[in-house]
Amino acid sequence: MPADNSDLEGKLSIREEALLTVGGGQLAQVLDCYAGEGHMYRQVWHKADRYLGLEKRFARPAGHTDGECWRGDNARMLDRALRRAPWNIVDLDAYGSPWQLFRRVARAAKSPKITVTMTCGLQRNLCGGMVTPWVRAVTGANGLSYTGLLVRWYDDVVRWTIEHCLKGTGFKVARARRRLSRRNKDTWYWLVELARE
Repeated sequence: MPADNSDLEGKLSIREEALLTVGGGQLAQVLDCYAGEGHMYRQVWHKADRYLGLEKRFARPAGHTDGECWRGDNARMLDRALRRAPWNIVDLDAYGSPWQLFRRVARAAKSPKITVTMTCGLQRNLCGGMVTPWVRAVTGANGLSYTGLLVRWYDDVVRWTIEHCLKGTGFKVARARRRLSRRNKDTWYWLVELARE
């Protein structure tokens, strides 16, 4: 069952690391696609030079007092938000299923380099049989009734999924790192650095 910020320490550490990927005179510009009540903003994203949070559940999250926050469905607001600035950090803390927005970000991002932080519950989804049709297609698991066996190849499944999302975008993975949630042993926090070829 998804829970808001069940492993705050793990989420914060991967986001702190994301801020360190911006350098060379660049400003840290963060697009937070699941802004929530502002925990990540208060703890880490307030250090960015520019911040925009997208959130549908809260009218004005208390933690976003200085950063800008739009209320509404992020899927509907994403294209407009991506046109607004050349975001170089995008946070996709999507209750473990970031792939559809990841794909849209890669297709529409203006910045030649972008760091994406994600909460990935794909391992849990594989065991529970809750795998989207396109993840099944990417992994060749269309005929499998039980996808839990794919957990053994979790890193490969994530790599194949990322490659699928990046097709036709001009982006390639420059570096990727992951951390296992201390609390939810089937949830990983990913930091993926993308660069256009």
